[in-house]
Amino acid sequence: MPIPVIPVIAALAAGGSLVPHAAGGMIVTSAAGYVVGTYLSTAAISTIIYSAGATALAALGLGTAAVAGAGSAIIGSAGVFGTTVGASGLTGILMSAGLISATPIAVPVGLGLAGITGIGVIGYAAVQMRKMKRRLAEVPVGVELEFSEKDAKLIEKLIKWLGNKEIMNQPEDDSHPTSILTAHEVSQVLKEAALDKRIMIRSSIPSWNEIYHGLMSVETDGWQFTFFNDCHTLDYCEYCRSPDGRVGTLEFWQREGVDPVDLLSVSEREQLERLLATL
Repeated sequence: MPIPVIPVIAALAAGGSLVPHAAGGMIVTSAAGYVVGTYLSTAAISTIIYSAGATALAALGLGTAAVAGAGSAIIGSAGVFGTTVGASGLTGILMSAGLISATPIAVPVGLGLAGITGIGVIGYAAVQMRKMKRRLAEVPVGVELEFSEKDAKLIEKLIKWLGNKEIMNQPEDDSHPTSILTAHEVSQVLKEAALDKRIMIRSSIPSWNEIYHGLMSVETDGWQFTFFNDCHTLDYCEYCRSPDGRVGTLEFWQREGVDPVDLLSVSEREQLERLLATL
């Protein structure tokens, strides 16, 4: 998974919905209000979209437009196993002429098929996604973008797809079930990083100072962390994954009644905060 969206996936599975946050970004809401630990900054949303790649967007119908009806018959398709054998329509003609590769393709609307009666273009969501990506590319670093309800629904759909893909890709061997990382375990690693016993590197694109208000991911010796930057102040640890695959989230730690960052001494917390600002 591109970023720690496990709390978001869990909240959505529990019946929550991803909505625009009043201060920018997005967050999951439930009948009780905003769900703690599910805030997604503009930088995080951008990471989700670009980490998902074209495969995910196409699988969700957010990439290329789909065609159906009479238009589908005219466009045609590739043949057996993507070869020219049995290829039909314009696709088959172009493949035989060597103008396109012998694999199934989506013929662009620019070929002049936009006016053919019967072409059903399922492209509204794709257009919406392209607009959102354009806005994300143009927003200044550190500025939180205000999203619409439609934007939130698209991102929710993408996050759910990523969550399902992650589950399907997990090994079926249940002899070693994944255990939860406790706040004390995570805090110990953070303490060692704060004391310069571990080398920490930034894994997210925006730096600590550029984010200002949102999530930043870092790594150290195979450990993955995501911290919440609240106006240049280290607020809490949102997520952690150990080298052996165990995971800890803010939602779980809150049930324990403590956050890994809260277990640090004042000096250790300040040192960790200074370290994050230099990455």
